Amino acid sequence: MQPPKCIIPLFLATSSETFIQWGSAILYEYQKKPFLVTAAHVVDGLEGNSDLLMLSPKAQLIPIPQKWQLTSFPTGKTRKDDKMDIAVSILDDDIAVGMIQLGFGFLGETTMDAREITKLDKLVYVGYPFNNQTCTHFQEGSLVQLQPVAFHTHKVSNPEIEGLGFSADHHIVAELNISRSNPLPSQKPDTPMPPGMSGGMVLRYENDQPAGFVGVIHRWTDPGYLIGTRSYALIQILDAAITENTTIVSTQ
Repeated sequence: MQPPKCIIPLFLATSSETFIQWGSAILYEYQKKPFLVTAAHVVDGLEGNSDLLMLSPKAQLIPIPQKWQLTSFPTGKTRKDDKMDIAVSILDDDIAVGMIQLGFGFLGETTMDAREITKLDKLVYVGYPFNNQTCTHFQEGSLVQLQPVAFHTHKVSNPEIEGLGFSADHHIVAELNISRSNPLPSQKPDTPMPPGMSGGMVLRYENDQPAGFVGVIHRWTDPGYLIGTRSYALIQILDAAITENTTIVSTQ
């Protein structure tokens, strides 16, 4: 498993000629269909909007034209009340093939790690923070100087997870240690998690190698906790996207 190669940056057009890095997304294959997986708040209000962009097979930025399947929340609540915070979209086959030609790859179902995570497990949170990273032009199919960042950490205790208002069964929560990130992000000490990591992935490592896909990053809290939804929780929303079921409600 090559974690950075299955994570891509998402962009938002700010005008007809300019764009900013907006979030991260995971390329994932499920039931032989190519999916784009990210955090729901990354695409809120942008479903079907041509301003949300991704890399194309020709190494250009193109709108993401597909419909999104988002975890939802009860009437009167907001996205902050949706603690699962997941969005998925089925990619066209030609775009999926083109992403592979660009050097990216799709995680397969066998990488999904449903085992219980302990405080001894080494976790790596990977995504595209946009602090002080430039994306000015393309070179050989890649955005120059735009690199994923990996935060190396360990899970906090189940009581700590519950104390933060999350479920130890459905979430993976770890402390953020900026000094153990690779590469080290350019950021102020009072910015524990730079925007742009949302939609990235959480990996479990064994012997310094990725051993399983355990979660999707969707937020951080102060003090610095990194929070993700467990990867096995994706199955319901991936199935819903395939069947076009629009009634996914989750406040866990």
